[in-house]
Amino acid sequence: MHTATLLITSRNRACQLEALLRSAKEYCNIFNSIIVLWSASDENFLNGYRKLLAENDSAVFICDNWRGKKYVENWRDIIQSETNDFICISTDDTLFYRRTTIDLKTVNDSLKDDSLAFSLRLGRNTFVQDYSTGHTQPFPNDIQKLDKDVIKWNWRNGHAFFNYWYPIG
Repeated sequence: MHTATLLITSRNRACQLEALLRSAKEYCNIFNSIIVLWSASDENFLNGYRKLLAENDSAVFICDNWRGKKYVENWRDIIQSETNDFICISTDDTLFYRRTTIDLKTVNDSLKDDSLAFSLRLGRNTFVQDYSTGHTQPFPNDIQKLDKDVIKWNWRNGHAFFNYWYPIG
């Protein structure tokens, strides 16, 4: 049986983070652990995180200035110490709004030697906007359908500024 961790980054958005944590618990049962790397720029934002930490026992919260480390070092340490088969990376502005039908066996079977990442977010049911121009980006041309729930494309073939090619999606 495969296991997965949801790794979330959050800065100054405890309310959005709380909504993500609630939605993950309600609609996405593939994560057996949740880690939140968070930071607050001032006392007001810090108070929001304090409240969330006091009310939430389903995630491990790591403050971004934890032990005086820098953000990248925290990421590296978390990923290197992770023991689950998969790490799903998310920001705090993600929501699960319907029950996830995918399972980790499907994820594992889809990730072959030529795969870098598996996205729960990007697919035919979404559109991606270029945030710098506001334009919708074209869908990748080299789509392969692996099964009813999984599609695949080569992100290296895309234009450098197309967000479909960004593997963390």
